[in-house]
Amino acid sequence: MLAHILYGDSGTSIKDLQYYIPDIHVKTYLNEVIDTEQHIIKSHYQYYSSPKQCQKKYKRVIYLIRDPRDVVLSFYRYHKKLYDYQWEFNEFVLDWLNGRIWPSSWQEHVNCWTGNSKHELGFDLHCIRYEDLLSDVNHELIKLANFLGINVTKKSVQYAVESASVENMRLKEKQGMRADEIADDFQFIGSASYKQWEEKITAKQVDLIIQYAEEPMKRYGYL
Repeated sequence: MLAHILYGDSGTSIKDLQYYIPDIHVKTYLNEVIDTEQHIIKSHYQYYSSPKQCQKKYKRVIYLIRDPRDVVLSFYRYHKKLYDYQWEFNEFVLDWLNGRIWPSSWQEHVNCWTGNSKHELGFDLHCIRYEDLLSDVNHELIKLANFLGINVTKKSVQYAVESASVENMRLKEKQGMRADEIADDFQFIGSASYKQWEEKITAKQVDLIIQYAEEPMKRYGYL
């Protein structure tokens, strides 16, 4: 959707997104990305891993946040198929909450980017809840465009939304993925839903997640 409101296109495959919104974790040459005055870079890094770099290079940060109880389900599926994670879900929850799954625990990642600080972080921050994208995506895209200083119309926003429907994204997945995102019997594009955890996580696992992540969960309306 972001590629569409910026450039009016996002390619015909998932792999094509690297041209429009390059992933910082994938080695990419200048001639392999769109020629434009400013770029939006996708990253999973924590803020404090390279704060000086963030302050010098990044003027605006868009932070996408999701309920950790749903994140852990998605992340487990991803790691099980793509990274051959050997242990069961209960062990994965413990590893993830304790920061043993890259890039960090959920609460550590959220706090390092969005928590209070005694010094100037050096960039403007715009947080988007995944759940709000699902419930009122047009409104959230308009707010995002305003943050980026981009003029959009209702028609262009609606086109971006339709291009990123689950059905269209799964068609793009069939047209091509990066090699590191391909595995047998693995569908990269998930269900695009929330509160899956209510049916898939035990009460004990939920309590453990809350024990570790209660403060940021409350801050973003997950409790």
